[in-house]
Amino acid sequence: MAALAAHARDTGGPGLCLVTFCPDPDAVAGVVRSSGVRDVQLHAFQLPAVVRRLRHPLPAGTRLWKAAHVDAGRWLEEPSLGAYARAGADGFVLDAVSGGRVGSTGTALEPAVVRGFAALAPRPFLLAGGLDAHPSAQQLALRELPGLAGIDLDGTARDAGGPICARRVRAVARAWPGTAATTPAARPWRWWRTTCAPALPACPWSPAAGSARTATCCATWCG
Repeated sequence: MAALAAHARDTGGPGLCLVTFCPDPDAVAGVVRSSGVRDVQLHAFQLPAVVRRLRHPLPAGTRLWKAAHVDAGRWLEEPSLGAYARAGADGFVLDAVSGGRVGSTGTALEPAVVRGFAALAPRPFLLAGGLDAHPSAQQLALRELPGLAGIDLDGTARDAGGPICARRVRAVARAWPGTAATTPAARPWRWWRTTCAPALPACPWSPAAGSARTATCCATWCG
């Protein structure tokens, strides 16, 4: 993973993001330091105390994202958004919970729910959940929301559930153009990720399957 992260930096290609369900800040920080990844996404229900403990040992410049889960139109972390920001989260990833499954549900969020979250979020956020190459007019209108930094893709970027498919990625990129109101540097658009390999030892907790779900991910920001 360290070699892949270095190659991405040297060539200007997609960077690496560590997406993890692990609640152990020391384990996560160790992987970040040894690999050189620049982004970390805490995708489970890690508490603000975990974010605080993780923030300090992370290398300077590491961006720390915390998933903000939506279940049946409710923002499950709503009471703690401020606490996550104070603990050191750089941003949130707004994603749907479906049938008890956390992440990669393919469930799109209602635009009204996203707008409500944008009004409350104390940090920038990425929009996830069922986004594809055929967005509705209401979805595209969300691009102008203050704080929305891009979109997060997984399943819709894959070909038949397998590896990331360049054709699918290009189709989504064309369907979700950035806004002309800001420069790419001010609003880096579109964030793709793909599970590549296990990255951490087994952790004792997972909300979905009773075991750790941690993956190295490939991300790219596009203007």
